[in-house]
Amino acid sequence: TPPPPAGDFVINEILADPGTSDGDSNCDGLISTTQDEFIEFYNLSDAAVDLSNATLSDAVVVRHTFAPGTVVQPGARLVVYGAGIPSCGIDAVVSSTGPLGLNNSGDSITLASASGTVLDEVVYGQSPTDAAWVRFPEGQASSGFVNHADSGSPYSAGVPTP
Repeated sequence: TPPPPAGDFVINEILADPGTSDGDSNCDGLISTTQDEFIEFYNLSDAAVDLSNATLSDAVVVRHTFAPGTVVQPGARLVVYGAGIPSCGIDAVVSSTGPLGLNNSGDSITLASASGTVLDEVVYGQSPTDAAWVRFPEGQASSGFVNHADSGSPYSAGVPTP
């Protein structure tokens, strides 16, 4: 299947600096500043998006290659964690190359299809401490990112922001 049109599949939430006391974002019972890093994707389109062999990169290197058969349904979210055993009851995978290595001081994140078409790219500055960046309004490709803690919680991986 061809990649979705620009803006139909977006990077929606980024946790580059998980908390050391309230940061078990992958729900595996272990708080880790590397394993609990995550990037949430949101399919805004009315069609399933096939991410088979698509890549997720930061400013340095490819951090994850999606397995063949990875499909995100319309209106659904998919979370990529740095490591651990995601147990939150959401659609989630663990980075195929090891930790995500998201820089707290700023980074760029690029999602590209298997053919190299950029599906979405986000450049962020200093990460909120112990909280995620989230699009506001959530899920809109044209919206900017805000500190998730302003919503009353540090992150909401795989579910709408409260």
